[in-house]
Amino acid sequence: MDVFAHALWAGALFKAYNNKARRKIKLWKAIAWGVMPDVFSFGLLTAWMILGLIFGGTVADFHQFEAMEPAQRDTIPIFQIVSFMYNFTHSIFVFAAIFIVFYLIFRKPMLAMLGWLLHILIDIPTHSYQFYPTPFLWPISSWKFNGISWGQKWFMIANYSAIAIAYAALYLWSRKTKNRFPKKA
Repeated sequence: MDVFAHALWAGALFKAYNNKARRKIKLWKAIAWGVMPDVFSFGLLTAWMILGLIFGGTVADFHQFEAMEPAQRDTIPIFQIVSFMYNFTHSIFVFAAIFIVFYLIFRKPMLAMLGWLLHILIDIPTHSYQFYPTPFLWPISSWKFNGISWGQKWFMIANYSAIAIAYAALYLWSRKTKNRFPKKA
């Protein structure tokens, strides 16, 4: 799924959580953890592409990489780094290990980090073998699920429609609870 949709889904989930929870989660933290896997994975590549454009490349130059077989792409150092970072940031095992480390350091669960787990869980069914299938079992296994490509037009429309419905429901829910429990003066 695209990084903006990840941010919006994390925001919606944690907004819903905050409506019911005693211990609130800062939305910006949950959203940051929700986009972190893609930012860490593709941030270097994006910077490389932007620098290429600034120093004389064209957008058309970058479409050549999409036409390459993954094995050819993996011989280019920047893609090797991206592939490693993608495996690392999209692994449930890596997430669990880092979540536990944070728990041990801070002596409480860092619930905002669950935005990262949400990202992985959303990516599993929304990535096909053709574009970065989610290596959620890495480094234990290289098995990946062949899901639906999130980049298809119909899926983007359905996804963003579902996001709009989720935010509308959150808005209506917050209005309903405000009217039911008015603030005391």
